[in-house]
Amino acid sequence: MEDNIKRLLGVEIDTRINLGEICSAICIMAGLVWFAAGIEKRVALVEQQLSMQQAQQRERDERQDRQVAEGLAVLKSDLGEIKGSVNRLVDRELDRRSGK
Repeated sequence: MEDNIKRLLGVEIDTRINLGEICSAICIMAGLVWFAAGIEKRVALVEQQLSMQQAQQRERDERQDRQVAEGLAVLKSDLGEIKGSVNRLVDRELDRRSGK
């Protein structure tokens, strides 16, 4: 049967494994493992940088929130002073008009 296939196709397949093929396969596998280890290191580095950036962003957000809160407190205080001044002016004007 095999002889018939060989005669029809004109090709003979050698089923023996060459030592060079074994060495090539081992080198390819070692290269893949080395490549995967390099990728793992890069991913770990990117994750570390991302966590540091997130921490910095969190600190920046908190600082900005404090600054906004302080600004609002100052604005509220100024508005209170303005309201007091307007009330005094209105009272003074009412007293002046009622005194006439």
